[in-house]
Amino acid sequence: MTSRVVKLWYRRPELLLGPTEYRVAVDLRNIGCILAELLVGKPIMLGQTEIEQLHRIFKLCGSLSEDY
Repeated sequence: MTSRVVKLWYRRPELLLGPTEYRVAVDLRNIGCILAELLVGKPIMLGQTEIEQLHRIFKLCGSLSEDY
């Protein structure tokens, strides 16, 4: 398992926090991000680093639950 599965802009917070497995949810989130970009007309979360990407995700979607 690698954290480099998908482009930084589309990585789920779980991938940025050091996952142990790859799930279908990663692909589903990517599809959602791409559809949102098609509707908006530009990328919605343009993080340059993993930390910046986490901040952008949390700002747009809220924090993760303690389960993660």
